[in-house]
Amino acid sequence: MDPLWSLLTFIGYAFCHQLPERSYMFADLQMPLCARCIGIHVGFLLSSVVVWTGARRFASGIWNRKIVIAIATTVIFGFAMAIASYLGLGGDDNLSRTISGLLIGTPLPFIVVPVLNMAMFPGRNRRSFLDSPLDILLVIAAFALGAALILLATGSIVLFYLASILGILGMLAFTFTMVSILVAVLTDGKGMRIRNKLIVSAVLSLALILLLAAIHSVILP
Repeated sequence: MDPLWSLLTFIGYAFCHQLPERSYMFADLQMPLCARCIGIHVGFLLSSVVVWTGARRFASGIWNRKIVIAIATTVIFGFAMAIASYLGLGGDDNLSRTISGLLIGTPLPFIVVPVLNMAMFPGRNRRSFLDSPLDILLVIAAFALGAALILLATGSIVLFYLASILGILGMLAFTFTMVSILVAVLTDGKGMRIRNKLIVSAVLSLALILLLAAIHSVILP
């Protein structure tokens, strides 16, 4: 196993069980994230690209009711698929796991990024997400692209590496986003510069992932 793959596998172990029977394989290589986790984190990363580009950058507008219902319904359905799989009620295959992961991960940036922007960049951009047909099309495109990339990955070593790297990057992005929200809330009103908050968040995120991966490796080698 080459050093890059060993690193990806170690990082992925922070949040993923990495069971071979629930993961995609290419020859003797196993993805560093299981079929559901790769869907969650690739979906999160692709949607994060959408929310951090163009007029949507730093947006912190409050969602309207229809958007909240649509996002909540999608995420809940993804979780319902995952629970049904664990209970043996259906969907116990990698395709279903990946779809449920994408249904959970793809909408998440539209929930957590506005919260981060409200805490870290208050008042910078009051635009709301998903308030135009283009935004909605981009979300659908992110879901479709993620599904195509993951499901085609086992047929090409290049796509296999790409999907795996994007999954780990998505996991890092998710961790950084959540830690940044916590740091922004805890340092609110304390005069800390935004750049310093982001640096602290990055360091804490990396330390958390490495610590969890190390603990997981010791407990479940």
